[in-house]
Amino acid sequence: MLRGNDMRRDCAARTLRLAAALVALNFAFTFESVWPTLWVQPQLALSVEAAAIVLALALVARGGRRAAMRLVGGLAALATVLAAGRYADVTITALFGRPINLYWDGRHLPEVFALVTDGRTAAIAAAGAAGLALVLAAVFVALRWSLRTIARVAVVARGTLGIASGAVVAAFVVGQAGALDTGRYFVAPVSAAYAAQARFVADALSRTAADERLAPSPAFVSRLRRLDGADVLVVFLESYGAATYDRPDYARALDAHRAALDAAARSAGRAVVSAFVRSPTFGGASWLAHASLLAGIGVDAARYDLLLTTRRPTLVRHFRDHGYDAFALMPGLRADWPEGAFYGFDAIVDSRALAYPGPEFGFWRIPDQFALARLEATALDAPARRPAFVLFPTITSHIPFQPLPPYQPDWQRLLGTDPFDADGVARSAAQPDWDRLAPAYVATIGYAYDWLTGFLQRPAARDYVLVVVGDHQPVSAVAGERAPLGSAGARDHAQSRDRGRAGGRRVPAGHRARASRPRRDARSHPRAARGVRCAAVAARARLSAPPRAARRRPLSRRRRQSGQAARASPRRRAIPAPPAGASRRPTS
Repeated sequence: MLRGNDMRRDCAARTLRLAAALVALNFAFTFESVWPTLWVQPQLALSVEAAAIVLALALVARGGRRAAMRLVGGLAALATVLAAGRYADVTITALFGRPINLYWDGRHLPEVFALVTDGRTAAIAAAGAAGLALVLAAVFVALRWSLRTIARVAVVARGTLGIASGAVVAAFVVGQAGALDTGRYFVAPVSAAYAAQARFVADALSRTAADERLAPSPAFVSRLRRLDGADVLVVFLESYGAATYDRPDYARALDAHRAALDAAARSAGRAVVSAFVRSPTFGGASWLAHASLLAGIGVDAARYDLLLTTRRPTLVRHFRDHGYDAFALMPGLRADWPEGAFYGFDAIVDSRALAYPGPEFGFWRIPDQFALARLEATALDAPARRPAFVLFPTITSHIPFQPLPPYQPDWQRLLGTDPFDADGVARSAAQPDWDRLAPAYVATIGYAYDWLTGFLQRPAARDYVLVVVGDHQPVSAVAGERAPLGSAGARDHAQSRDRGRAGGRRVPAGHRARASRPRRDARSHPRAARGVRCAAVAARARLSAPPRAARRRPLSRRRRQSGQAARASPRRRAIPAPPAGASRRPTS
């Protein structure tokens, strides 16, 4: 009798171990993110990959215990890779509101790690790398235990395990064929996501189908006469999304800042046009929005690299061909960016060229207000110069939104070695709270409104058209768990003293509005860039408008052609361009 009890206890223990092993293996491929954190939680779903692994063990177990155990190590390594892919997929999608892209996101992993650690010390980086290795090792050990447990049972019960796991695999296959609704019970296979990433890399590296996969470029035919030599400043406001209007708590917190911006525009005698725009990206990858506007075509991740290999016309080159100096003001650019030559800027003003002398604010270091003040003092205020086209992708409102620099009403003081009061810097030194990003996000958008208001109140050396465009919605942890991916994600304002420059009669009725009250029906307005509606109401300062009598004669075709060869690559002007070097994309 004692022997029988021992056998029953041993059988029960084996059953419990098998159940635990199966649950652990299935969990490795089915967990979901705890939004908006880095943690995960289980969900009631099945993984066809877990079932396939069990089926493989059951089939190999026909050759005996040794054959099954030899397979365990390789399957555990494969399962670890799949589990890591599952974690990256659900976490990045939850936090950033867009799927992971190994081709683009993989190369930015060191920068993301530096962002999370605030770039403080190499010891932190080493500790983080060691911690990641330990986590992966722990996952491997846990999965190997699960597979060893399953393999032991498969030797004596391969028929039962084989039939059960085979039935699960068959149900998934039949469901994929459309005969059954399996979406409620199965998660998407991680291996399919890896295969999609591999196909994307192959497509992105292809150089034979660029013309087939890129939309035709628009005709840049205007002579820009209606600008009458005015500067054009295009400010891509980082993470400035429709959430600032759609979420009532955000809108209430920003009302006073928007009212001040409206008042500054009215005091300056500026007409304002506002509309919602549609971004090709969500929560990051701002360069896709920049490229879509500047190239005039919709650009997604699969087409971005292809675009940069071409000699497509760009808005930047169009302005240069008509007598403008073109600047890219990029305080978030911390390394060389040879790809920028595609756009045709005269000077790419990165963080090194700005030479910011003040206190650093987090990973992004340089306040947006300082960057604009530096460009204004060194280039825009030059007594004798040609008109300027400026692209300014801001950085202060980039995740994690803290520390936030204080607004400095004295713009001249910004350029000195003591740009802020000590108490103001101390109040702004809060570190990011990754579990509660929304308050910091609202504060940084309010800061952007403040320095835009201050800029409008400053005297200008020459008239200008100011276009403020949101590049994308903020990350999903801020925009909301159900915020639409890549839709209606950005905001667009255009301001000019000349109503014709701000859109004139070509703007549909009702689209002229206060900056704080955009019209929703503006989303249906036609756009020059398919991916981004930034040019819909004014972002191109009416490039397609019929010309009026010009007071400034445009360059002749011969002068334009002769200048193209000399200005084929960024050169040093009032602010030097960065030296050539390793290929790096501007941080989003």
